Amino acid sequence: MTQAPMTHLWFYSLRCKYGVFSNFYKAPFVIEGITYQTVEHHFQSQKFPNTEYQQRIINAVTPTDTKRLGRTRRYPIRADWESVKDDIMYNGVKAKFSQHPDLKKILLDTGDLIICEHTNNDKLWGDGLDLKWTPESNIGKNKLGIVLMNVRKDLI
Repeated sequence: MTQAPMTHLWFYSLRCKYGVFSNFYKAPFVIEGITYQTVEHHFQSQKFPNTEYQQRIINAVTPTDTKRLGRTRRYPIRADWESVKDDIMYNGVKAKFSQHPDLKKILLDTGDLIICEHTNNDKLWGDGLDLKWTPESNIGKNKLGIVLMNVRKDLI
């Protein structure tokens, strides 16, 4: 009996084989002279024009703390957030993988597989638990998977 070729790669937990793709995976990188412990630290800090609050997010001990701080609305988020957030995510993910050759190899070794952040918790950045996700899917947008595939293409 022949198995169908694998077309998708799913990740979510840091404990899974591809946990390095998670924004919570600790792999410090530098953008514009600032060191970020995770992509989550970078992404959440960029929401705010208040540099003191940005620094508090950057200094958060865990990515979970960072995410919680980034979700607050005690401080206003930047006015252009909706138009820049995808580029900010791309820049953080690209910096992480380009500054860590071991992680870059893992990403490049995925070849042409469709990469999906497999979660029901986030239907914007994740796939909404859609096991046959395609760009036309309407369960989840899988924006993080798309960013990872774009970074993979750009790092070849």
